[in-house]
Amino acid sequence: MKLTREEMVAGLVERHGYTQVGAVVVAARLLSLQPQLQEEFERWWDTGAIPTLDVEGFTADRLMREQDLKPIAAILTLDWLIREPEKAKAAILQGYDRVSSK
Repeated sequence: MKLTREEMVAGLVERHGYTQVGAVVVAARLLSLQPQLQEEFERWWDTGAIPTLDVEGFTADRLMREQDLKPIAAILTLDWLIREPEKAKAAILQGYDRVSSK
């Protein structure tokens, strides 16, 4: 499968709730995923099967559980871990604050 930019943007808007502008930005990033992640992303896009690639001890499933990421954000984070492992790992392990309304 090789999605066109237009097909991906449409899918991000229709299936995943992105705005048109946000979908264009995210599609560009997804279309430039590292080769070892591209195939797993395409399988997820077609079937919903969460990628199993382990990068620096992180998987999409772990990022979704521990960092509360949605699948696309987890996939893009894995790509970042491949590209800039030290910087990405430090950011993930640092975590973030969450505002909660109780």
